[in-house]
Amino acid sequence: MFEADFGYYFEEVGRGVNEGAQDPRAEHFSGADIEDAVVREVIQNSLDARRSGVGAVEVEFELDQMPVEQLPGVDGLRRAAGSSANAVGDDTEGAKRIRAINERLSAPSISVLRVSDYGTTGLEGDENSKSGGLQALTRSSGVSSSGGGRGGSFGIGAAVGVMASGIGTVGYLTRRAGEDETVYASWAQLTGHLDEAGKYRRARGIFTNAHVRDKLSYPRFGADGFGPFAPRTELGTSVLIFDYLSAAEDPRLTAIRRSVARNFLVAILEGDLVVTGRGVGGEWRLDSTTLDATLQEDAELGERIGPFRRAMELEPIIRTLPRIGEVELRILELDPRPDGTLPRTLDTMLMRRPRMLIDFMKHRGLPKPYAAVFICRNEEGNELLRGLEGPSHDGWKSRGVRGDSRLVSIVRNFIKEELRDALGFRASGSLDVENLAKMLPKLERQQTSDGLFVDSGSASQTTETWGTRPSAVNQRGADEVQGPKPIPVSSDRPKGDDPKSSEKDPEESKEEERAQAGDGRSGSGSPVVETATADSLEIRSFAGGGADAITIVVRNPTEENLSCELVLHSLDGSGGRALVSIDRAHDADSGDPVAVSRRQGGLATMDVPARSRRRVVVVLREGAQVKLEVQQRAA
Repeated sequence: MFEADFGYYFEEVGRGVNEGAQDPRAEHFSGADIEDAVVREVIQNSLDARRSGVGAVEVEFELDQMPVEQLPGVDGLRRAAGSSANAVGDDTEGAKRIRAINERLSAPSISVLRVSDYGTTGLEGDENSKSGGLQALTRSSGVSSSGGGRGGSFGIGAAVGVMASGIGTVGYLTRRAGEDETVYASWAQLTGHLDEAGKYRRARGIFTNAHVRDKLSYPRFGADGFGPFAPRTELGTSVLIFDYLSAAEDPRLTAIRRSVARNFLVAILEGDLVVTGRGVGGEWRLDSTTLDATLQEDAELGERIGPFRRAMELEPIIRTLPRIGEVELRILELDPRPDGTLPRTLDTMLMRRPRMLIDFMKHRGLPKPYAAVFICRNEEGNELLRGLEGPSHDGWKSRGVRGDSRLVSIVRNFIKEELRDALGFRASGSLDVENLAKMLPKLERQQTSDGLFVDSGSASQTTETWGTRPSAVNQRGADEVQGPKPIPVSSDRPKGDDPKSSEKDPEESKEEERAQAGDGRSGSGSPVVETATADSLEIRSFAGGGADAITIVVRNPTEENLSCELVLHSLDGSGGRALVSIDRAHDADSGDPVAVSRRQGGLATMDVPARSRRRVVVVLREGAQVKLEVQQRAA
């Protein structure tokens, strides 16, 4: 009789909003893997609910089977699912999901993923209050129960549970301080539908006492249990995802383990989080003592997360940033692989006080591959950065209602400058290199006020500018070679980027093949003009013109008007190449703006009159090592 009093109640719409088959809250998590969405939302809530004086928070993932008939309120849920399936048309968004729910509720059994936390407070508050974790997870939308930097600031994290459920239903078992009973709460997300009496009902159904008409009343039980659920004996909460969608693909919960290690690496390393898993035929444990063995055992996980774990062993760079306060940054330069090749850059992990991965910040054009970890632990900075996050807490926004471009720039610029210093990006002072001229390409020595020019010698030519900071220049006289101070480059630098290598850049080779085939097109889709060496433009590029700026000088020594297009490629430490992002460009002499091409990384076609030169300052959105490509054509 105790269970018979309870069931899923779908509120009558009346004059309310018509609700469809898609839960708009779940759309915030639709781009993530199911495992990632579940792990991030559940564990961050557990860390937020940590009890005072407790050591590590413990979270346990357990996968099991349950007969459908044992699900409390299943008969009413089936009726609502059948009505929902009848309410959606073939072209209705979400119709497939609703019909699948209706079918799966007829199966003999379903899988259940139970996620239990220990060392936490449990879901505080009453089901009918306007605050507290219990009502926020079961009956609210856009209402937050959190404060002090906790997750769930949008009150929509509960949508992850039903998103991961094949029957659109999630449950909670919670035990709070001062209570001897366990509270069971559950809700289901279907679609707006007509019930047997012809009344239109809302999409969400809440499990409550059907005999209490004026408010919600969740079951509370003691040692006798409720349905298939035994009461909790310790404070905390268990999340029950009914008919877990990834059960068949991930029976041993290996994907769950990978997601935990990736998203909560630092909390585990620092001893504040312990996570265990029990799947079909296997168990695992992630804590500060087992993490390294796990990374060695799982090669894929070790390759992706191992460098960040090693970075955490380094002494942090600690700075106090404007508005944000004290932050820390650890930078690990990645070693070559056993075969001598360089690994790809893994970027910078961004974290704040809960130590959950927020995002990876990318900085292109640095000379060496790296993995770095940024953490803001102080309360004021944590609150500011949390305010920049969207509902899924997966990035700090520069634009939009919650965005703050200045705040994001403070973080970005700090990381960028420290990466440059740590990876040897900056040039310092001038350096005389004996017999340097013998190692450089043969140049047509034309001394001008802009220094020594390089004759491009063809319709498409490249030159390199290493770095976007002013470089020192040796000034000794017209008979001696001038140039930027050489910046050390590792011996395993790719041949395609080595001025001494005879191996051509693949893109240049393709361009030559197209020209020889007579298609008359360059890599940018512009006509190629065959030009003799004597009729070629001369180019020179160097760092200067401001922060993250490059000055490019194009000289036309001929008697005819010529034109060209300038394209800049960003080079990374592992040999990759991508078009840079240009912020703006202007003529260095007149100050007039120079049009940026629609094609990223390029400037619009620029005319260079006979026997004249153009100086253009290009400001990048972010400093980089760049390779300049000049594509010459008729004016």
